[in-house]
This record gives sequence, structure tokens and C-alpha cells, in this order.
Amino acid sequence: MPKGFDYSQFRDRLRNEFERGQSTGDNFILKDRAAVRVLSYTNADGEVRLFKEAPVHFGITKGPIYCAAVSGGYCPVCEAVRLAVASGDADEAKWAKSCEPRRRYLFNIVNMDMPADQQRVQVLQAPFSLKQAILSIYTDPEYEQAVFVEGRDIILTKTGTGLDTEYGAKIRMQKTAFDKTLEQEVFDLDEYVVLEDPEMLKSLLGGRAPEGGPARAAAPARRPAPAAAEEEPPARRTAAPARGGAPARRAAPPPEEEQPFPEDEIDPVTGKPFADAPPPPPRRPAARTARR
Repeated sequence: MPKGFDYSQFRDRLRNEFERGQSTGDNFILKDRAAVRVLSYTNADGEVRLFKEAPVHFGITKGPIYCAAVSGGYCPVCEAVRLAVASGDADEAKWAKSCEPRRRYLFNIVNMDMPADQQRVQVLQAPFSLKQAILSIYTDPEYEQAVFVEGRDIILTKTGTGLDTEYGAKIRMQKTAFDKTLEQEVFDLDEYVVLEDPEMLKSLLGGRAPEGGPARAAAPARRPAPAAAEEEPPARRTAAPARGGAPARRAAPPPEEEQPFPEDEIDPVTGKPFADAPPPPPRRPAARTARR
């Protein structure tokens, strides 16, 4: 800075720009660094929760769209993605890759970098790596007193862009004043997820809009039952004994469906498996030649 430079106004302009980048209504956007207070909420079942898993779709509108399959509902985007993959077209497969559901985790936070009279509860939509960074603090015995008793801020960081983006979280060393009344303004994150109207999504999907409606798309993703085999003489249906007395080999089981959301992933807050993960799109079965 130039000698004798009055940096106070310059600093205030930078802070205003920083704060505009951090907040958009009820949603909190992490740009580079922010000190936040993470708050728990109590859901309709009386369970104390720290976050909510809510898969989203990108590439349909300017912002993310919550995936309706998270609650077992019909999701036109998931169906369009499935149909695009099944088409075998390279461009459609590329589009499907960009729109398939991404794991996101919602947290109630207060941006502690804001002036005290402007602080309010907002929702952080965290990717998996940021969620893990936050929970690494809440599950570390060294920080139990700080986060569960004293109530400390957590400094979130974001570096890089695109696939090189990295997130971090650490305890703020100094204690800060916090308005406890904000704890009564947290969002019930189970109710926060607002699902778009399926017909509106179909119009946004345009030519990729799936046909057939919810009844067909919401059917369980099961493999079709094998066609009934023609009756054959017992001699043909009986397996020939293996040579040398070795036991006959069993047919290899069919490959398992890919699971975009691991079934065995455990919620570190409740210790229970996630039960609201959307079902995976069914894999297109390989073409078979009918036997005559």
C-alpha cells in the first residue's frame, strides 16, 4: 500500500464485496473463507440432527434442483438421465453424466463474519468433502468441549476450482459472542428441501422429457424376470458330471447394480445408515438373441 494510505474505507469496500459473495437469501455460499457457527436442529420425530442429505441435479436451471427421489418420489430428471444413458448416444451420455444426482448435505449455519445486527440462520449446501471436514471436528474427542459445550465457530475454507477444489474446516481459536436466540430460528432441514413441480421440470427438459408419467418411472428398478425356458428332456437338463470327479461349476451370478449412494454409509451423528438415498437408475440390460 502507498505510504500514508487510508486503508479503512478500502477495507470496508472489500468487506462489503466479501459479504455479498457469502450470502444469497436463506442460502449461504462459501467463496474462499468464512467463520461460521454450525447449529443443530430437531426434526419432526424429535431427533437432534446436524445435517440433512439432499442430492441435487445441476445443468437443468442456473441453480441446483433437489432430486425428488430422495423421498422415494418420481424424479423426471433421474428418468431422463436413465433414458439418455440407455439411448447409447455419446452426446446423450455426456449430458446424462452432467445431470446425474450429486450428493449434497444441508447445514444450519450463521455467518459470524457478518456484523452482529445482520447475522441470521442460513443453509449451507455442502459437497461430500466439506461435510467430512466439518464432521472431522464434531467426531474428534479433542474438540468435544469446544463444539458441544462452549459452542465455537468453525472456519471453513475453499481453494481451487472445478475438479481441483479442496475444502477444509478448523476450530476458531478465540471465543466469539453469539446471539443464542438464533438457535430458535434454525430450519427443519427435513422440510427445507423444496421439490420442483414434475410438469415444470419436463418443460425444462424439453426433448429429453420422459414419457409415461410417474407410474412407470416410480416402479422399482428390478431386473426383468428371465423368459420361461422351453420344456426339455431330463437328459438335457441334467448337468454332466465334471471330469476327474471335480464338482461341477456353478453359473456366475449376475453383476450387481451400481450404487451411486453407498448403502452402508453411516450417519456419523446418529450412527444409523442413511435411509433417504435415492435409488440408482436401472442399468440397461445387454441385448440378447432370441432362441428359436
